[in-house]
Amino acid sequence: LYIKNNLDFFNLRKALWLFAASGFFQSLIAIGQFFSHISLGLKHFEAGTYNANIPGVATFFVNGVKFIRAYGTAPHPNVLGVFIFLSIFCLYFLYLSRSKFFESNLGEAILDISLAILILGAFLTFSRAVIIVFALTSFCLFAVAWLRKFFERKRICGLFILRKKAFTSHH
Repeated sequence: LYIKNNLDFFNLRKALWLFAASGFFQSLIAIGQFFSHISLGLKHFEAGTYNANIPGVATFFVNGVKFIRAYGTAPHPNVLGVFIFLSIFCLYFLYLSRSKFFESNLGEAILDISLAILILGAFLTFSRAVIIVFALTSFCLFAVAWLRKFFERKRICGLFILRKKAFTSHH
């Protein structure tokens, strides 16, 4: 709030775009790490070297095969999961606040691809708390958006019916 109120160059919308873009790139790194089963060698960005055989690296087993959880550039998959979760909701906010960027077909395609990559990145962290909170908050957010549209339609239909009755009663 201090930065927003005291620095003229700060723009909340730009900050949300930057946060979402950062989460997108973190997700790309996480996807690469998960499918290669090792760290990507980004020694200036990754918090460490990750390999399924290194003690202390967050792993899980599927059919006897050991997989590492996606770290991105974070020190732990849960930290990455929270970061990506926040990035997803930055995109949700930008979309729901009627950002002009999303009005074009290209903008909608970029939104869809970005959300798919962010959600995949979040799930590849295998952070159960993040996944549960993401599912619940997404459900609540979309339920509220649907209810808002539902009641706007009812209000518009009600206004149309009232106008029609008023118009026919004068004739």
